[in-house]
Amino acid sequence: MAELNFKQITDKLNAEFTGSVRKLIFWYDAEGEFADDVDTLELPNAKVYHLQKDSTFRAKIFLEREDTNSNYLVYAPFAKPDVREDHLADTLRYSKEFFADRASLLMLDLGMGTLGHKVFEPLNKPVIVAAQASNDTVTEDAIELHLERTIKNVGKVEANGKQTTEGFVVLQGSSISPVDDD
Repeated sequence: MAELNFKQITDKLNAEFTGSVRKLIFWYDAEGEFADDVDTLELPNAKVYHLQKDSTFRAKIFLEREDTNSNYLVYAPFAKPDVREDHLADTLRYSKEFFADRASLLMLDLGMGTLGHKVFEPLNKPVIVAAQASNDTVTEDAIELHLERTIKNVGKVEANGKQTTEGFVVLQGSSISPVDDD
């Protein structure tokens, strides 16, 4: 890992852990890129909690019942679990999420604040939806939608999109309009 990148990460986290209000910051490192280095972070106002995939409920008890005063960087060397399988999903809603990808760090440096919101995320997560009136399932590839519409004073707009685990994404090549004729 580049030293500059690690210093940026340390600086951003330390800036978040200032003040007198307790803070929890979750860092899901899907590739485990920082697993060997996270303990060397110099965080004078926070402790590092190593989250393990099979002990999220134990972590919830610890963070919400046993130590309710300390600031924590909750580091997970795995991808963020689906909300339906995550005992910490509600805790994350009143906490923040940290991303160490290059784009997020650049946005933070520019003062555009992405702590808690990943800037770019690949669309490689499959979405499985139960098909109505059958036992079949539909995967992400099958859930592509197309919209075609003519708007007064604008013309024809067309958009293609896909459902993902995070919501709905408009695909490249779509033409949309900020105004409608309603």
